[in-house]
Amino acid sequence: MKESPLINAFFSFLKFLNYSEDEIALAGFLSGDFFENSLNILSKYCESKLIGSNLSLVEFLKKEYPSLWENYIEDILSVRKYLSLYELCQYIVKKFKLEEKKNKELAYLYKFLSIVLEFSFKGGDLEEFLEYWEKYSEDELEMPKDKSAIKVLTFHLAKGLEFNHVILPLFWEEKTYSSDLGLVFYNGNIYKGRKNELPDEGKIGWYLEKAKTKMELFNLLYVGFTRAIKTLFILIPEIEETKDFSKFEVTRVFNKIYSFLRDETENFPL
Repeated sequence: MKESPLINAFFSFLKFLNYSEDEIALAGFLSGDFFENSLNILSKYCESKLIGSNLSLVEFLKKEYPSLWENYIEDILSVRKYLSLYELCQYIVKKFKLEEKKNKELAYLYKFLSIVLEFSFKGGDLEEFLEYWEKYSEDELEMPKDKSAIKVLTFHLAKGLEFNHVILPLFWEEKTYSSDLGLVFYNGNIYKGRKNELPDEGKIGWYLEKAKTKMELFNLLYVGFTRAIKTLFILIPEIEETKDFSKFEVTRVFNKIYSFLRDETENFPL
């Protein structure tokens, strides 16, 4: 991983975002050729220093390349505080169109994003990740021999990314809902967070928590359904009406939507 120019430049940019006075990190980012003529920028900066310029690299960019600074670097600096670590990395990927420009290093990019996502689940911030990354930069990446190899990604990892063709299997059983309410204190009494043991008012909270969990699941489906640029293949099983049918609620709902759209298309052909 540490030998990937893309990942080294990406990591340097994260270091700069964490500490905007780190000009070595900024130079490392510019050397990654994230945008046109970035190497030429460094060359011109070095020339300016040779003739006695006192401008820092940041000041040089602001003065000589204001559009680049404002539209890219300053923009990312401004949104950084509102985004999680993983969202920030996704934003950078989109902002610089890295999937289009760096298609030969996509495997490294996806591996890096997967490490960021794994770290994000632990609740770490950018500064902690910079230290965390040092341990993982030695990881080797097994490159696929076939350029047309299939990439297998989770919903979370695929968020914000696009692919020409996507295969989305919907065959999974939903786990029985388990409330995270824990102990509930109400009117001087203590209740366990189980629906049948809660007072009527408390059950409202239980159902709201369950609805929130369901919505998170459907939000993930939305991510899956919107990754394809050209074709989307959805694999759905045939589920019988049994006592366990509720475990396949996502599949059931999708089947109903698909049946409705199919009937509408047959009645009103394009």
